[in-house]
Amino acid sequence: MDLALLRTLVPVILVVFFLGIVLSGYVKAPPDKAFIISGYRKTPKILIGRAGVKIPLLERLDVLYLGQMTVDIKTEQSVPTTDFINVNVDAVAKVRIAPDSKGIERRLATS
Repeated sequence: MDLALLRTLVPVILVVFFLGIVLSGYVKAPPDKAFIISGYRKTPKILIGRAGVKIPLLERLDVLYLGQMTVDIKTEQSVPTTDFINVNVDAVAKVRIAPDSKGIERRLATS
């Protein structure tokens, strides 16, 4: 009786363990963020607004915000214009990362 119980219990435990590992690696990226899964593969997988699976302990998940960001621009020294007038620049720029995986892949390849 104990051997029959052991033969049925061990596969059930293994299946539950395997499903737990797979489900813990499930990630879903919102449309305003890019999830970059890297590590096990040669090229990273980029998820924008969709779901994917990462392998726990072998792959890493990085999050990149794709919305607008504010950048302060201040110059320490004066900057000459085309008319040779020195100007001190204090400005605010709004920048945004393109929400397509091609641009992000290109940027990852150059760094």
